[in-house]
Amino acid sequence: MINDPCLLLLRMPADNQKDRQQRFKHYRGQVVECPLVEISVDFTWSEQRMVEFQRANTLFFTSKYGVRLFFHLCFEQEISQQTLANYRYVCIGEQTKKAILEVVTPIQEVLIAKDLSAVKMEEEWLAKSASISSGEWLWISGNLSADVRYPNIFTQWRIYQNQAVSGYEQLLMSCLKQHEITDVFVSSPSIFKRFYEVANEYLQIESLRFFVLGETTTKAIQLTNPKIKKIQEIR
Repeated sequence: MINDPCLLLLRMPADNQKDRQQRFKHYRGQVVECPLVEISVDFTWSEQRMVEFQRANTLFFTSKYGVRLFFHLCFEQEISQQTLANYRYVCIGEQTKKAILEVVTPIQEVLIAKDLSAVKMEEEWLAKSASISSGEWLWISGNLSADVRYPNIFTQWRIYQNQAVSGYEQLLMSCLKQHEITDVFVSSPSIFKRFYEVANEYLQIESLRFFVLGETTTKAIQLTNPKIKKIQEIR
């Protein structure tokens, strides 16, 4: 007997509900949600950081959450849209690019870094710009320990941390017991990690189909369990 499809949306509280509804409006089956990870601010402006910001000419973002939070912090400091539009932007993934364009207009350019290996950086997109020196690029992200770092090129700011939602294990197990999950939506590597830690002993993970945002999340799934083959990247 084939079970009716059931999609589990693993999300952050900061995720846009309208985006989720639009993305899966044609899904033929039941849709259930479970928050696993939340974002906490880990940044305050200082005189030194303002100097670094003013010295930079390129802002590099690793996620849409970093984009939204950083611009919010800028507007709190009364940094204008015009000032932000004077920077060049580099990011990881289409979702991050979309978040930048939603806030900053007009804008010079948004480049997408598809591969963060040093060789690819040089060949594919750093080579597109003028030669750079240390301090001209700001790397703005969440947990820096999870990111590739280039200290000779980037000034690095961690502006948020991903934290588990209180009681997420119980929330997730309750959801798994109540529903026969066939599909899972994962928007970040940290969310997949939390899900896998709990669900791996309860579900046949390899039988699930994963809808994911971005190549980084796909790679995290493949590295965690190479037997997971049903992965579909969506926008």
